[in-house]
Amino acid sequence: MLPALYDRYTRLIGTDKDFPDLAVGAAMARHDLVTAEVKAADCYVYKQHSVYPACVKLLGYDPLAKGAKAKTPEGQKAFMSKGLEGSLSDLFGGALKPLYSN
Repeated sequence: MLPALYDRYTRLIGTDKDFPDLAVGAAMARHDLVTAEVKAADCYVYKQHSVYPACVKLLGYDPLAKGAKAKTPEGQKAFMSKGLEGSLSDLFGGALKPLYSN
């Protein structure tokens, strides 16, 4: 049911940018770990990490925890790039938001 809901909203809206946690849940329901990890990286930078805890619960692990990492190469790459963006956004209080997009 979750994948159907996700598909419906992405068709209606044209993106999943504003609900990365739903994207992670749908990917996990489809057993698509690559997409789930990439979308979880989006959760990290979405609205100052506000949905990241939900994405961690959906994944079942925290790729950013000390000593942990994403399980797929695509997830590792996504977290490395999004981690840098999140850190810059936190440092400058969102002032850099126009310079990059999630």
